[in-house]
Amino acid sequence: MQYLPVDFYLAQDKQAKGLSRLQAGKSVLWFSPQAVMTRADLESVQPRRTAKGQPFVRFTFTQPGAKKLDEITTRYKGKVLITTVGRNIVSLLRLDASAKQGVLDILVKTDQDAVNIANAVSRPLS
Repeated sequence: MQYLPVDFYLAQDKQAKGLSRLQAGKSVLWFSPQAVMTRADLESVQPRRTAKGQPFVRFTFTQPGAKKLDEITTRYKGKVLITTVGRNIVSLLRLDASAKQGVLDILVKTDQDAVNIANAVSRPLS
């Protein structure tokens, strides 16, 4: 079975050699074209809601993926983690805390956005 690619890239505010430009709204980010994590690092993806009703997507990582996530979120505080599904950007997350539990929660605008992202990751291509 084939699935959409899921990739995670690191980005920063300042231009540097080897980084690619990404227009993000009114600002510009510079990202590494090499993914730091991929679908292979994921165990599951679920649409959820916070206690206050905010929809989000929970990415749960495999044990090796959780270790990578912890290292990335610890080492690159202040950088941006770009999440793509099927080559579409679904999240730009500023790294401000370590992810020690192998879980990455990404806020989205609507419940339907959360469901769409989870389905795109979980369902095989037809």
